[in-house]
Amino acid sequence: MHLLVYLVSMSPSKEDIKEWLRTTGRSRQWLADQCGSVSKRTVDNWLSSPKEIPLATVALIGRLMEDDRQAELQRRKVREQPQHQLFSVEVDLPTFRDYSRAALEAQVTVEEWVIHVCDLELGRIARNKVIALPGKAVDEGKS
Repeated sequence: MHLLVYLVSMSPSKEDIKEWLRTTGRSRQWLADQCGSVSKRTVDNWLSSPKEIPLATVALIGRLMEDDRQAELQRRKVREQPQHQLFSVEVDLPTFRDYSRAALEAQVTVEEWVIHVCDLELGRIARNKVIALPGKAVDEGKS
């Protein structure tokens, strides 16, 4: 009894379902396919007639809508979080040894040293208002 009350109280309305289909760009045929062996005409009837949508189907549609909501929340979370990138730098052996020596002197790993040097360079660019283009560095003051 409690489960039935919960399902009924959490069920999307017909207008909610229509809006969800509209905003997600999904068709009523797609919804019919998701609901198993029903036709698009059946979905049309569910959404346009005063007759109630079967409770199990409403629960299924509610889960589909919730899955979409969760997927959108995850996409937003990914967009809002800084993304760490993996990159590599190819240098000759003498240059690598120079980098390693500099990192050793700073008592950090080569990776930490490279990140530090890149951060310093980024700060220099910001201070000097330098716009770096592929293969070029242009100072804004010297056009």
